[in-house]
Amino acid sequence: MEKSNITTAPSSRRPFDGTGVRRISGRPFKIGTWNVRSLNSPEKIYNVCKEMDRLHIDILGLSDVRWKHQGVHRVDEILLVLKKIRKRRINVVNIRKISDKNCRSEVVREINEWAAEAKQSHENAEQQWYKLKTKVHKINANILKPDKWVAKEPWMTEKIYQLMEKRRLHKNDDKLYKTIDREIRREVRYARNSWYRKKWIIKFITDC
Repeated sequence: MEKSNITTAPSSRRPFDGTGVRRISGRPFKIGTWNVRSLNSPEKIYNVCKEMDRLHIDILGLSDVRWKHQGVHRVDEILLVLKKIRKRRINVVNIRKISDKNCRSEVVREINEWAAEAKQSHENAEQQWYKLKTKVHKINANILKPDKWVAKEPWMTEKIYQLMEKRRLHKNDDKLYKTIDREIRREVRYARNSWYRKKWIIKFITDC
């Protein structure tokens, strides 16, 4: 009977008879990740290939490449598999509407309606919790839904918001992206200074 060529190595969990674990022959398989912060220039992918070859990486996961196309591509001896990951959209709620008396009364009415139903029902806690979440989603969608845009800062203007949306659409164009970004910075400085100037003027008048 021929002897097996399988070799074993010592293991911390080996049994008392001294049996080792199977040794994997050959070079270890190296896997890595890299946030490249955009590969807008076509020649940058060759830098990635050189780094993979220098570090002997077999599989490399790239993030933030900012490429529009998908599918399988080959660069030299590297096989690229591109997949666009869709970001989960977060439902935005304009919580400032609660300060409005009519809006607040509608929210209270909806919550009281759920509380009355829950008090009379004989459902378990999980079912009542599901109905409460459904009610909250309904309130967010119908009563607290944001307007065309929600200002995150008191000095925020609609023009800045539109420029930010325009910049987001051109994030793959470095030159245009930087131009719009500079314009946004100018508008932000002007809007912030104007808002603080008005605030201090009103405070000065009221103090006098």
